[in-house]
Amino acid sequence: MAEGFVKKDGMKRLSDVAEEYLNDLIGRSLLMVAEQKCNGGAKTCCIHDLLHEFCLHKAQDDQFFYFLKGGYDELLLRVLDLEQIDLGVTIPNEIELLVRLAYFAIRKKFGGIPPSIANLSNLETFIVNGHFGKNISLPGNFWNLQKLKHFCMTGSRFNGGMLPLENLDNSPDLYDLERICRVILPLDCNIMEGLMRKFPNIRIR
Repeated sequence: MAEGFVKKDGMKRLSDVAEEYLNDLIGRSLLMVAEQKCNGGAKTCCIHDLLHEFCLHKAQDDQFFYFLKGGYDELLLRVLDLEQIDLGVTIPNEIELLVRLAYFAIRKKFGGIPPSIANLSNLETFIVNGHFGKNISLPGNFWNLQKLKHFCMTGSRFNGGMLPLENLDNSPDLYDLERICRVILPLDCNIMEGLMRKFPNIRIR
């Protein structure tokens, strides 16, 4: 979806079309299910080493690469996965220049996500792999990520992420958000109700 390979099909959600593609690849044994969801669907997948090598060679043969020519405004990068790289407690400032980014995954220690994350106005998937049992807080302008569809906090020894609770009534709602996980919810019922209104189209799966 982030690379733009999945096209809308009638009234179907883009994520449903993508899941059909995924199931078709699994059915053809091009993908192997590594982990299942509680409803039986595929949570994570992998490919055989031989197929991986074939894909790499094919990509090189077809020159399937993007080249940066000029300033950052011409950068075509849509996917950036840094989940296997420990960024410590900071996020490089240069990332905020990748305004066309649709998929962004990072690994981060305790601390917060900087307000500059809101510069990634085309972000659809945001994954934060936290560790060392600490909370990670999100900036108040997190609600400006209007195209966000999937927001997940992960990590085996990670307490969770803290959504911004200030000024909820005057900040934008995330109508496109379908999936959110591993966030710390407030105990106050009134605040909780206001928070849940921020993402009215969450899907229970």
